[in-house]
Formats: sequence, structure tokens, C-alpha cells
Amino acid sequence: MIVLAARRGIAVMELVVVALIVGVLLAIAIPRFTRPSLDVLQGPDAEIPAGASGTLTVRVTSWRGAAQPGVPVAFEARNGLAVTPEVAHTDSSGIATATWFAGPAAGTATIRVHVEGRDTPSVTLSTRTRAATAPPAAAPVVDSAAVPAIDSAAAPADSAPARDSAR
Repeated sequence: MIVLAARRGIAVMELVVVALIVGVLLAIAIPRFTRPSLDVLQGPDAEIPAGASGTLTVRVTSWRGAAQPGVPVAFEARNGLAVTPEVAHTDSSGIATATWFAGPAAGTATIRVHVEGRDTPSVTLSTRTRAATAPPAAAPVVDSAAVPAIDSAAAPADSAPARDSAR
């Protein structure tokens, strides 16, 4: 009797261990197969002028490449860039769009894009903002009454250099 009870105890213990192993494997495998993918379709160039703005477009897909609608995508701008909105939801094609704005200062700026509430997947875009150049100085306004008139009859007809007549 004791031997039979001990064997049943070991069998139950083996079953618990196998169930634990299967549970751990599922906990590892399921997130891998449900993890979205994040691709940047449009963003700032490597170098942008100060004060510039543009569109930032990303696409969220499943691990199989299917569009993921309704996913909240967070945009975090740093060092002279701003993004609006800070969170955008993907449309039926899995696309989320925001607008970026460069500040007036020169330097390197970044935008981190990720699925809200998750660290991965994420993409960090880096751009360099060049300082705004000063506009050229405006030409002074001249009053036409103050400019003397030139008599075209008194002006020399030939502008060629004078010849030496003492040859």
C-alpha cells in the first residue's frame, strides 16, 4: 500500500513538473509570436533646418506581417524636437502618423517611437538640426528725387581705352 501511494505521489509530482515546464515554455513562446513589429515609413532627414516640420509615419504589423489596427504608438521627442500627438492609434492599415517640429537651436535631436506600454519594439530616429541663417540685409531705400539725372548726350560714346597719340 505504501509503495502504491508513493508511486502515485511521484506520478503527481512528475505531472506538476511537466505542467510547469510547459507553462514556462508557453510564457516564452506566446509573447514571441504576438510581438508586434514597428517600421518607420517617413520621418525627419539626417539633417534638417531649424524651425522645420514634417510628417512621421510608422506601421505596426504582427510577427507574420499583418497590419495591427488600433495599437497606441507613443512618440517621445528630445533635444529640440517636438512631436504632436504624443500618442497616435494605428488605422486599419496599421499606420500611425504624427507631426514633428524642430526648434530654433542647432544640435542633435532624437525621436523614440514605441508601442505604448511596451519597451519593445521601439525605434529611435536621430537628426541634426542646423542653425537658421540670418536673412540678407535689405537694400536701403533711395529717394529717386535725390539721384541726379545723367545726360546721355554728354556721356562718351566709346568706352575703349585712349590711344597714345605721341607715337
